[in-house]
Order: sequence, then C-alpha cells, then structure tokens
Amino acid sequence: MINHRPRHAGSTYRNVQEQINWVVSRIATGTPQARFFPGGRLAPPITVGKREFQYTAYGTEHLARYDTERALGAPRSHSNWTTSIVTGKLRSFGHEVMKDIRELANANPNLMQRSRSAQLAFRIVRNDTERVIRDTIFDNTAYPAANSVDLTGAEWGTGSGDVKAAVIALADIIIAGTPLQREDLQMFLPRLVKDAALEDPTFLAARTRTNPDQPVLADLRSYLGIGEIWTANPIEDVDGTVTSIYPDTALLYYPGEGADYDAEYGDLDFAHTFRLDQGRAPNAYYDEHTTTWYFPFDDDMNCYITNSSMGGLLENAV
Repeated sequence: MINHRPRHAGSTYRNVQEQINWVVSRIATGTPQARFFPGGRLAPPITVGKREFQYTAYGTEHLARYDTERALGAPRSHSNWTTSIVTGKLRSFGHEVMKDIRELANANPNLMQRSRSAQLAFRIVRNDTERVIRDTIFDNTAYPAANSVDLTGAEWGTGSGDVKAAVIALADIIIAGTPLQREDLQMFLPRLVKDAALEDPTFLAARTRTNPDQPVLADLRSYLGIGEIWTANPIEDVDGTVTSIYPDTALLYYPGEGADYDAEYGDLDFAHTFRLDQGRAPNAYYDEHTTTWYFPFDDDMNCYITNSSMGGLLENAV
C-alpha cells in the first residue's frame, strides 16, 4: 500500500504520527563498525527513556581515607555525598533520501534501491552524530589543563617528537589518584596520527620487531606499555574535499569495565553517548505532487564526558 504524505505548501504531514518500520530500521543500522563510527567505542552508548535525563559526574569520593573502626554500639564514621547529578538533553537528527518514482520503477530489482536509500539516510545521519561525539571528546576545554598537551614543534614522526615521553607523561596524569595502571588505558589514533606514531625514529630504533619490514600497533603498544591501541579513519566530503572527521589528535583514556557504568563504582567512566534508541526509519512515503519517494531516518542522541580526568588529548601530533 502506498503511504501518501504530500509535501506541498500548506501540508500538515508533520503533524501525522509517523509509523516506524523497525525491520528497515534494523537493516539500515546493522552493527556500526568502529572503523566507520569510532564514537560508539570512544563513548559507549547508554539507552535513556526520554529526551531529558540525568547522569552522574564523578569525582574521587570513594578514595577518601577514613578511620571506620568502631567499638560495639559506637557511632559509625560518616561523610557527605558530593557527587554531581547532571541534567542532559538529547538532540534530534533526521534526514530523507529522495528517489523519483520513475527511477525506482526503472531500476534493476537486484540493485535494492529502496533499502540502499534507507541505509544512505542512516549513514548521513550517523556521520553527523559522529561529529557530535568528536566535538565533545576532542574539545580541549572539557579537560583539566594538564590533560591537554599541544605537541606543536614536537610532532610525531619527526626528529623533535617523542611518542613514548608524551604518552607516558599523559598516562601518569590520568591514573594519578586512582587505582588504575598504565595497562588499563587505551589510545585512539586517527589514521594520520597512527602513521606518524609508527614513524617515530626512537620507536623504530627500539621496537620489538613483530614484523621486520613494517611496524605495527602491537609493537607500539608494547613499546609504550599501555593497554590497547586502536585506529579508525571515518571520512566526510566537505564541499567536494574528502577529509577525516577526526583531528590530528591522539586520545588516551580509560574505557571503563562495564556496558553502562564502571563495575567498581562508576566514578572512573570517561564518556558516554546517550541515545533514545539506535535510530529508526519511519515508513517511506510518496509525494504525488513531485512524484518522489522519501526514505527517512531519525536519531536522538547526545554525548557527555562523565569524568574528564579519565581522558586526555595529545593535540597536533602530526
């Protein structure tokens, strides 16, 4: 059955309750891969039930030293709860891919123009929400001053740069005052930053050669003595110029232990993406006035840093 929803002047179609096609939604969203959308790994998703919600921004309250020993019947030691409760709000995103009815009618069925249109709408929306995560996590003003280091003049891959010194110094700042160790941290390297790190002269001279001809991230991880190092290269077309979504900046952070909040207490969680769901595809609809089918996709999300001390930036690494 054709779902007519005219878009001509005076139309009130936006006031009509949209019907979500969950089958198309699942096909379109699939399982987003980290190499295309690393934000889902940098800030693991938490599903919230409404567009305005609350989350906890942690400090180090549970690390405070108290003498809790007491005689039988004596009062217990006590402390004030000082953790901050923050109100967050989701942002709404949506896009429609248009297909002329004649184009669909003449297309080879094997080309799956309808499903590909829904997937393209999803990709366009997800590219935009990926930038929300990027802008949140790679904003140096969101961190304590010591957790953001400008490497200008000491770029990696040059004689003046020192990958190990820069990473270890930042790692020690992040883990200070926590039970974490360097091995608990991860580092995210956009492609150009990764290439520069692997070309660091000191690293090349000192590395344990997994591959004699080509240094790999496993060599770099062993050299630096931190946990996992991973990379991704999501790209976008800006006015005809294809460029990386992420800046020439390395991110060092604690990824947390659980799907929601850190298994120990929650206070060490670095960042999260809060979502209403994984995105949804309303039913495609046809505009008889323009003889065009519209394939929409919607998403509601926002990204917040929950503990800025658990991450840090090494900016201008290239």
